[in-house]
Amino acid sequence: MMTELVIGTFNLQCTIPNDSEAQTSLLRENSVDICALQEINFDNYRFGPDRFNSLSAFTKGNNSFVDYRYAPSIEFAHGSMGIGMVSELPVQSSEIISLYSEDAKPETIAELHKCYNEYDPQKPETLEHLEEFNRRTTSIEPRVAIRSQFKIGDKSLAFYATHLSFETEALRHTQLVQLRNMLRKDPADCTILAGDLNVDQSTKELNFLRDEFTLSNGNGGVWYDTFSGIDENMKVNSVDNIILSKNIRLLETKMIPTDLSDHQLLTAKIELS
Repeated sequence: MMTELVIGTFNLQCTIPNDSEAQTSLLRENSVDICALQEINFDNYRFGPDRFNSLSAFTKGNNSFVDYRYAPSIEFAHGSMGIGMVSELPVQSSEIISLYSEDAKPETIAELHKCYNEYDPQKPETLEHLEEFNRRTTSIEPRVAIRSQFKIGDKSLAFYATHLSFETEALRHTQLVQLRNMLRKDPADCTILAGDLNVDQSTKELNFLRDEFTLSNGNGGVWYDTFSGIDENMKVNSVDNIILSKNIRLLETKMIPTDLSDHQLLTAKIELS
């Protein structure tokens, strides 16, 4: 029995109050079954006196998905920021995985947590404290992944959602090796890694994965520039990807243009057999 699915990854852009109703509709219009989401503001006060949740329409309302998972990466504005996944299929089990990140610069992590957690637009001194900290210090934000397991027909599928570090290529490579080793050992029949991988220095950053996995972005040498913002530190904009175990057939990769974020929605139509 063969099953077709549409897998997505979408960075929601945490620096603005995202329109989750429109973003959810975008996923619906493109028949996305499982989607990794990044830059989630979760019940925090980032934008004013009321709590804001980037996932509101994804998890409640007419267009909401059947299931979802959220993983905080760090406290922020008396709530948190993190990553998530939404799915039209029920999740059998899930876990949050800590990635090598703040371990690379442990001497700054305590103050980073304090600055992020105290951030409050109603209190200008907390914004100034974070700006001063960033001027004075180079820090590494914590990064995580979510592993969700699904049963699809007679197959088990492990779906990893993540958002890797932007700070250095070496740090990202360490995280990618960590995830590759998890995918290698995963007991599920099929595995997928999806997210904003922040591979912004060269398309060759992912070359070491090609022997064991299929890259949706970069397949056949075709790269989609999924980041549409401006960042002078970036050399390439094809940062979002959906990486498949070799026993999954990639039928089509699409980038759906949108002005709902500074990232475009990336989708991969796949076939499990």
